[in-house]
Amino acid sequence: MTGDTGADEEMLVELAQRLLTYLHPEGPMSVQLLLGRLPNSLALEVPLPQDARLLGSALHSQRGRPTQMQALFDAWRDPQEVVAAYERQLAVSGWNPFAGFGGMHGGFVHGGLGMGRSFGAATLVLC
Repeated sequence: MTGDTGADEEMLVELAQRLLTYLHPEGPMSVQLLLGRLPNSLALEVPLPQDARLLGSALHSQRGRPTQMQALFDAWRDPQEVVAAYERQLAVSGWNPFAGFGGMHGGFVHGGLGMGRSFGAATLVLC
């Protein structure tokens, strides 16, 4: 730690991003961590859960192309109540439950996503 709060935060983000970057048979995987916000490059409007705090997000990329976005929220209500309310809010905004494939489980994908869009999937994780 440097004693400079801003520099310490930058080092922490750099450390986490480098720890989460790994080689993959189809090309290197990397992650960009964003504190308190969603990626600026997000081509879709992602509704934020009502009465929740956006902790931050992670933009996963392969060969420089975004492949997945995760967003972490804190909410101060019963978890099942928060998830149910957010599922309804996402559905109204055009998002559908994501059945998953391979190692991915759960989350939501926007109904308008398809080839040529910025993201193959936008996974929203409630914590």
